[in-house]
Amino acid sequence: MIEPGNFTGSTNVGDTVTVEQEIWDNMDEVTRTDYGREYIRQFVNKMTTYVKNSPNKDRTPVVNAMLDAVTSSSPKHRYLVGGNITWLTYYLTYSYRLLPSWLTDYRAIKDFDSLPLPAVLKEKHN
Repeated sequence: MIEPGNFTGSTNVGDTVTVEQEIWDNMDEVTRTDYGREYIRQFVNKMTTYVKNSPNKDRTPVVNAMLDAVTSSSPKHRYLVGGNITWLTYYLTYSYRLLPSWLTDYRAIKDFDSLPLPAVLKEKHN
């Protein structure tokens, strides 16, 4: 199993305005009303910043791991690939699946705390 880290910086996700417009154009009217244009704009900006700050711009380590996996006479069971892989990353990767879902869900939600609220939720909170 090959598990690349954050290599989004090596991709071309397009400019923010184009991505935002494409998402908006592909939404039905109900979804547009529920989320609102401002939510889409803020979300795309946040994700674009995440991509631009990706530490891994070079995909070569992923390709090398794939080559090793298919050509080695004794390949590893798991390849964790990324410029910032440490012992802590290994530990978290393997132990995360053993944690209860309520804890992993809580952690995932905390990671996205700074995301904007969709329009329909803003109405409910006001």
